[in-house]
Amino acid sequence: MGDFRVWLDSKEKDQKIKNLLDGHDLIFFFTMGDEIFAAPEESRVVFAKMKTRDEDANWIQDANFAAFNMLQALLGQKTQNIFSSKDIKKIKIIEKDEAEKLLKKHPSSKKDPLGSTKKSDIGMIKLKDKK
Repeated sequence: MGDFRVWLDSKEKDQKIKNLLDGHDLIFFFTMGDEIFAAPEESRVVFAKMKTRDEDANWIQDANFAAFNMLQALLGQKTQNIFSSKDIKKIKIIEKDEAEKLLKKHPSSKKDPLGSTKKSDIGMIKLKDKK
């Protein structure tokens, strides 16, 4: 029964990741540090304009764009992060397929937001890991 549960949990996680990546019109994927983000078209356009720095670049200092932290979203927490010109150099653009692979193998994507639910843990208090 344990092997079946592991397989089922894996399939459920894979489907949750796929639903997350395919929803909300997300087309711009990137990493910053250990985090994985996704954003809609509007954010991709602002990022591209900020990165090219044309002659009239005064607006860049005040510009920003929003993206969702996919690891937090996978844990059921809807987070929207705001990025500015200070963040541009730290951002590494990735393809959607790469984002999916990273989400599947990232340690925090394997954790239940409430902690483990194994039978051996019943009756024990589990604290959520903090970064």
